[in-house]
Amino acid sequence: MIQGKSLGLRPVERSDLPMLEAWHNDSEVHGEFNFFGFSGTHSLQSNYEKSGFLDDRQGMLVVTLLDEPIGSVSYRSVMY
Repeated sequence: MIQGKSLGLRPVERSDLPMLEAWHNDSEVHGEFNFFGFSGTHSLQSNYEKSGFLDDRQGMLVVTLLDEPIGSVSYRSVMY
């Protein structure tokens, strides 16, 4: 976990999956340029079981404000 005075980054926890599913399936959350299609519960659950959303090719962290989840940040390796 990385914690500042108010904001923090932490690994995804199993209890975050319903919240993440709702965010991933809400086009208003993603906006016009960050929507890569809808995902189901099984997809998120499967990815969580495989790696906890953290491996050497990609990752996702939960952004917190005063320890309450307010968003997520993800990254992927890119080969040019």
